Amino acid sequence: MYKLFNLKWTILGALLACIASGLLYTLETNTSPSKQIGYLVLLGCGYGFTLQTGIIVGQAASPPEDTAATSALLTCNIP
Repeated sequence: MYKLFNLKWTILGALLACIASGLLYTLETNTSPSKQIGYLVLLGCGYGFTLQTGIIVGQAASPPEDTAATSALLTCNIP
Protein backbone atom coordinates (compact mmCIF):
# COMPACT_ATOMS: atom_id res chain seq x y z
CA MET A 1 0.00 0.00 0.00
CA TYR A 2 1.26 3.45 -0.83
CA LYS A 3 2.24 5.75 2.00
CA LEU A 4 0.22 8.60 0.50
CA PHE A 5 -3.01 6.67 0.96
CA ASN A 6 -4.57 7.51 4.27
CA LEU A 7 -7.69 5.53 5.07
CA LYS A 8 -8.75 7.80 7.91
CA TRP A 9 -9.62 10.63 5.47
CA THR A 10 -11.83 8.30 3.44
CA ILE A 11 -13.62 7.08 6.55
CA LEU A 12 -13.99 10.63 7.88
CA GLY A 13 -15.39 11.73 4.52
CA ALA A 14 -17.92 8.90 4.46
CA LEU A 15 -19.04 9.75 7.99
CA LEU A 16 -19.36 13.44 7.18
CA ALA A 17 -21.33 12.69 4.03
CA CYS A 18 -23.71 10.40 5.93
CA ILE A 19 -24.26 12.91 8.70
CA ALA A 20 -24.75 15.79 6.26
CA SER A 21 -27.20 13.75 4.18
CA GLY A 22 -29.25 13.09 7.30
CA LEU A 23 -29.18 16.75 8.21
CA LEU A 24 -30.26 17.76 4.70
CA TYR A 25 -33.22 15.41 5.04
CA THR A 26 -34.43 17.47 8.01
CA LEU A 27 -34.60 20.73 6.03
CA GLU A 28 -37.97 22.38 5.60
CA THR A 29 -39.16 25.30 3.48
CA ASN A 30 -38.67 27.76 6.34
CA THR A 31 -35.18 26.58 7.36
CA SER A 32 -32.70 29.44 7.59
CA PRO A 33 -30.21 29.84 4.73
CA SER A 34 -27.30 29.63 7.16
CA LYS A 35 -28.32 26.10 8.17
CA GLN A 36 -28.78 25.11 4.53
CA ILE A 37 -25.36 26.43 3.59
CA GLY A 38 -23.73 24.82 6.62
CA TYR A 39 -25.21 21.42 5.79
CA LEU A 40 -24.13 21.71 2.16
CA VAL A 41 -20.58 22.69 3.13
CA LEU A 42 -20.44 19.68 5.45
CA LEU A 43 -21.68 17.46 2.61
CA GLY A 44 -19.12 18.91 0.21
CA CYS A 45 -16.29 18.26 2.66
CA GLY A 46 -17.47 14.69 3.10
CA TYR A 47 -17.60 14.02 -0.63
CA GLY A 48 -14.31 15.79 -1.17
CA PHE A 49 -12.47 13.73 1.44
CA THR A 50 -13.94 10.51 0.07
CA LEU A 51 -13.58 11.01 -3.66
CA GLN A 52 -10.30 12.93 -3.81
CA THR A 53 -8.36 10.30 -1.85
CA GLY A 54 -8.87 7.66 -4.55
CA ILE A 55 -7.72 10.04 -7.28
CA ILE A 56 -4.58 10.97 -5.35
CA VAL A 57 -3.73 7.30 -4.76
CA GLY A 58 -4.24 6.50 -8.45
CA GLN A 59 -1.97 9.34 -9.49
CA ALA A 60 0.69 8.34 -6.98
CA ALA A 61 0.59 4.70 -8.08
CA SER A 62 0.94 5.38 -11.80
CA PRO A 63 4.12 6.33 -13.66
CA PRO A 64 4.43 10.03 -14.53
CA GLU A 65 3.64 9.48 -18.21
CA ASP A 66 0.34 7.75 -17.30
CA THR A 67 -0.90 10.26 -14.72
CA ALA A 68 -3.28 12.00 -17.13
CA ALA A 69 -4.81 8.74 -18.32
CA THR A 70 -5.16 7.49 -14.75
CA SER A 71 -6.91 10.70 -13.69
CA ALA A 72 -9.28 10.47 -16.65
CA LEU A 73 -10.14 6.84 -15.90
CA LEU A 74 -10.82 7.56 -12.25
CA THR A 75 -12.92 10.68 -12.76
CA CYS A 76 -14.86 9.70 -15.88
CA ASN A 77 -15.65 6.10 -14.82
CA ILE A 78 -14.47 4.56 -18.07
CA PRO A 79 -14.44 0.74 -17.73
